[in-house]
Amino acid sequence: MNLNEDLFKKFRHMDERKKLIAYKVWINDILNSKIYKEEDGDFSISYIKVKDIRISKINIMANIVEKFLSEDKNFASITLDDGSGAIRVKTWKEDTMKVENFNVGDIVNIIGRPRTYNEESFIVPELIRKVDDPNFEVLRKLELLKLYGKPNLNGMKIDHTEIKEEKKNEDYVEEIVVD
Repeated sequence: MNLNEDLFKKFRHMDERKKLIAYKVWINDILNSKIYKEEDGDFSISYIKVKDIRISKINIMANIVEKFLSEDKNFASITLDDGSGAIRVKTWKEDTMKVENFNVGDIVNIIGRPRTYNEESFIVPELIRKVDDPNFEVLRKLELLKLYGKPNLNGMKIDHTEIKEEKKNEDYVEEIVVD
């Protein structure tokens, strides 16, 4: 491969990374997913799998329930809760400005990347916006219910087809004879 082809491949790959879709997911989907890493030459992409979809950029709408800003302002985090779980959004150095103007109780829409460190899942934000109309939070929950169903709150996946089949088999009446 010549130099131009090699550069073209790298730029094409960088362009593909910039165009990643930010999927709307429950926080619980992030917490219950393993983070995979895929290496491709000079680049690595981390992603989770939700319903067999590889997701490397997420779109979360949730309430801020906790906020932390270090004294030296080199680290800041906010904890989000969407009703399915809670996850921290972590920022370092100049990125701490992304969370400085938000407060506990604010509803925010965050686009970011899921990450894991020391067995803790968290989000590295790319964009954070305050949501002024709480109806948008209700709309997001309805969208997620339509896309993925109810969030899995106890860590177990429920296969509703198996439950329906079990109920079909339980529809018979057993005769009990008492002497």
